[in-house]
Amino acid sequence: TGTPEGRAALAQEAVAAINDDVQLRKALKAAGDGPGGAAGRRAAVQRLLDLCQTEAAQHEEDILATVQGGEEGQESLDLALTAATDMTDRLKTFSSRAVELRGFVERLRRETRPLEHAQEHVTLSILAVKNP
Repeated sequence: TGTPEGRAALAQEAVAAINDDVQLRKALKAAGDGPGGAAGRRAAVQRLLDLCQTEAAQHEEDILATVQGGEEGQESLDLALTAATDMTDRLKTFSSRAVELRGFVERLRRETRPLEHAQEHVTLSILAVKNP
């Protein structure tokens, strides 16, 4: 906007924005109809400019807060993913150990069956000797 062409382009954009905004046109007309005319319009434009800058600053703060919240949310998701991965690893280890234990139990049952049959045979033999 340092050149005359830039200032003219900015002025055209400002006029177009004002013409597109009915409420703004009404506010400027009301400000210009009062005492002071052009000075009233300038003051109205300055108030609107200040309001827009305040709103822009608030929106910027909201955007920064949203971005920060997103970063914190991402950190939470990363922690949850790490915890889920750890739990999955533990579950795999538990499952594999459970399979091993089942195998040990089955082997123990197979190995103790002959002993159980022998115990039963001895018990029957003792009973037969005691009760002829």
